[in-house]
Amino acid sequence: MTRHPEPAPAPQGADGGRSAPACPFCDSAAVELVSPWGGQIITAQWRCLACSSYFEAVRDAFDDAPAAGPPLSG
Repeated sequence: MTRHPEPAPAPQGADGGRSAPACPFCDSAAVELVSPWGGQIITAQWRCLACSSYFEAVRDAFDDAPAAGPPLSG
């Protein structure tokens, strides 16, 4: 049986997610998670440690998203 090398793990973001986004202003990978929730339900708030800019990026994981409630009757 031939053993293949293990694949390298995906880079971990500050939130423990699959990967952290790069800063859209300076393209630095040195970012920290400010809040797992942004202005939209699919975004998170991040801060760049290189240029101190705040930005939002689409979240990788939606495991902590709130469950959908019952349909509203009108």
